[in-house]
Amino acid sequence: MYAGMYFTHIIGLAVWFGALVVVLLLLRTYKAYTDQGQVATALANKTVWSTLQVAAFAVLLSGIGMIIQAGLLGQKKPLWLKLMEEGGGLIILLFIIFVTLWTRKLRNALKQGDATRYTQISKRFFGLSLAFVVAIAAVVLVVSLRLA
Repeated sequence: MYAGMYFTHIIGLAVWFGALVVVLLLLRTYKAYTDQGQVATALANKTVWSTLQVAAFAVLLSGIGMIIQAGLLGQKKPLWLKLMEEGGGLIILLFIIFVTLWTRKLRNALKQGDATRYTQISKRFFGLSLAFVVAIAAVVLVVSLRLA
C-alpha cells in the first residue's frame, strides 16, 4: 500500500511540476504570438488546469496517506519531513485555490473579448506560476537533501 502511494506521489509531483514548467514557458513567450487571444484560449482550457489540479491533489492525498501509513501523525519529525508535510500541503492548497480563481478570471475575460484584461491576467499567471515552480523546487530540494 505504501509503495503505491509513494509511486502516486512521485508521478503526481512529476506531472504537476513538469506541466507547470511548460505552462510557464508558454506564458513567457506569450508576447511573441500575434494572436494572443488564441494563446489565452489555449491557456484557459479546462483540460490543462484540471490536469494540474488533479496532479497536485494526487500529491496531497498520497502524501497524507504515506504519513498516516508510516504512523507519523503527531510524532516529532525532522525538518525535511515537516516541511514536506506542512509546507508542501500548503503550497498545494494555495495552488488549487489560486488556479481556480485565475482561470475563472481568464475565461471571463475571454468571453467578454477584453484583450487588455486577459493580457494582464496572463502576466499575473506568469508570476503565479513562477512562484509555485520555485516553491515546489525549494521543497523538493530540502526533501532530497534531507535537511535536519
